[in-house]
Amino acid sequence: MAKEGQLFSTDTIIGSVIFLVAIAVFYANLRTVGPEEKDPFPLEGEFLFNNIIVATAAYDRGHQGKISFLNGSRIQEQELLALAQFPQQDNYTFFRELILGPLVPRNIIADACIFFTNTTGHIIPIAGKSGMGSPDAAVIAEAGPCNLPSGRARAAPECQLPYLYARKLSKPVLRYDAQLQAYQLAELHVLICGRDHAE
Repeated sequence: MAKEGQLFSTDTIIGSVIFLVAIAVFYANLRTVGPEEKDPFPLEGEFLFNNIIVATAAYDRGHQGKISFLNGSRIQEQELLALAQFPQQDNYTFFRELILGPLVPRNIIADACIFFTNTTGHIIPIAGKSGMGSPDAAVIAEAGPCNLPSGRARAAPECQLPYLYARKLSKPVLRYDAQLQAYQLAELHVLICGRDHAE
């Protein structure tokens, strides 16, 4: 009789230990999973690309130079090259406002890089550069930072510190290939890098 009581006590102790371990694991996991962070760039690709079309068309109406490079799904090469001159002319703020406009929340400092890739994921340069935009915010690995000289290296976009947020929006387009003298399928990408405003 005493033997049965002892077995019952051992089973109870083992069961209690397993139960306590399960509760401890549950609460440990609950602490490591933080609250869901709000997306700092809550925008859809179509909104961004429509904003680019509208903003560049508005610029064209008020100026002699034409920068409306996105015509539906076709890239206008001359206009693209004209827009690519803005970051080089120390007018990056204008370029950023033109591309991002009112789409980024006021509590976020955001920078952008526009670049193109072919169907194999390699950079299609813009005037011999990896992209156009901020060289400080957006890095296109293997091809170098945005807006710096580059060949047809493989694209691997990322945002580096102090940027905490990243969003890449893409759109299939047709871009003219001067070597083939024909339009080719490509991807237009906008990499947005952001960080919180300093309080």
